[in-house]
Amino acid sequence: MRTRSVDAVNEFVEELKRLFPDIEVLVLPGRKVRLRVGSPLDVGAVFDKAAELQNRWILEKGVNIQVGLIGSGPIN
Repeated sequence: MRTRSVDAVNEFVEELKRLFPDIEVLVLPGRKVRLRVGSPLDVGAVFDKAAELQNRWILEKGVNIQVGLIGSGPIN
């Protein structure tokens, strides 16, 4: 189970980094991921995609990844 969770978190991070190469990612214990978005214009897009991927990972992989997002702009 632990290996599956670690693999799922790694795949989640890889997908986000593929879509948004400039984001900073910090993986924390317990299936938690923190994202830092540099551009205020990207905050909404990163937030939307992270939520979409989070839902997909729950449904397809049975793994709930807790995502936190830090950015310099408003979430639209």
